Amino acid sequence: MEPTSQQLAAQGVTRPIRVMMVSTTYPAAVDDWRGRFIFDMTAALARRTDVQLRLWAPPGPLPTGVISVATDKEREWLCALQENGGAAQAYRRGGLTRISIAFRLMYFLRQAYLRNADVDLFHVNWLQNVVPLFGTRIPVLATCLGTDLALMARRSVALLVGVTLRQRRFVVAPNANWMCEPLLKSMGANTPVTPIYFGVDERWYNLAATRRASTPRKWLVVSRVTRKKLGRLLEWGRHFTTHEGDELHLLGPMQEQVALPGWINYHGPTNPDELSRVWFPAATALVTLSNHSEGLPQVILEAMAAGIPVIASRIPGHEAAISGSGGGWLVDSEQQLIEAIATLRIPARNAETGRRAHRFMRELAGSWDDCAGRFVQSYKQLLKQ
Repeated sequence: MEPTSQQLAAQGVTRPIRVMMVSTTYPAAVDDWRGRFIFDMTAALARRTDVQLRLWAPPGPLPTGVISVATDKEREWLCALQENGGAAQAYRRGGLTRISIAFRLMYFLRQAYLRNADVDLFHVNWLQNVVPLFGTRIPVLATCLGTDLALMARRSVALLVGVTLRQRRFVVAPNANWMCEPLLKSMGANTPVTPIYFGVDERWYNLAATRRASTPRKWLVVSRVTRKKLGRLLEWGRHFTTHEGDELHLLGPMQEQVALPGWINYHGPTNPDELSRVWFPAATALVTLSNHSEGLPQVILEAMAAGIPVIASRIPGHEAAISGSGGGWLVDSEQQLIEAIATLRIPARNAETGRRAHRFMRELAGSWDDCAGRFVQSYKQLLKQ
């Protein structure tokens, strides 16, 4: 068997770290919105010379140097899973469908892990996806992204994940600080938890210099359409259109049959190119009143990087981006929402809030290359232990 990175290092020899990344979502094309952050993460790691990256994910465009390690059968199944809303949507449906998909996913992952046992470590997105590693010893960096945090509240899931991880060197890497406490509560106080914030593509930062909130004002909601993701929007959202000409635009896939009122302009799914070219340059604010289990929504990071103020419900995932930044408003009530709208209708206040959002996001998240550096630092620490 080929020596590991740490064995070579002991001999004074260095080579790139061999990493297998796992994800159950991935964009099928360059203009696909699904799993875009996984593509950006993968591309940033692929640009580094100290990493050799393999990817197990649904089929899609691969950055130069990345090797797909899913079989044709696995790619076909992952593609069908993603087309039906992904693993999280399947779990929410419950019943035999959830059980069948969970077992099928665990089986395919087990086979993939065993085929790639020569890597130095596994980079696993979504904590539950580490379970098929049971009985192996290869180090793991496991991200926690929000939906899996809700799963970890189930004692049986937390036990399976914890037992599997403790058979090796590992680190749990949530993409926001606020997730550390609930993870330690569910997995134990001695669990190595290191938050690693995702990056933001430079295209969004570059928009900040040219953004001009349009008249009439355009309030944007970019979200999958489910009742939890929309939250209080259907009750309170009409306040965005009380001024003549103001418009509320909703962009995202319809994943539940939700009756939308006439004051919402619904446009269906979108993609990063359309957002950066059409919607973000003229946006008055990004709006999310979700009560869904969120980690740190990437669309909020991108909007703030683009200098767009954010109005958001007060849940931990939103507070992590907005609290203390001066780049938006957290609202608990309809009256607070009315006050936020009134403030952001003032051009000078809107512009200053956007500038604060942009500066804060540069410091908090930086670029995807910055994020890749944070991941590689954790890889190296794991391999040194």
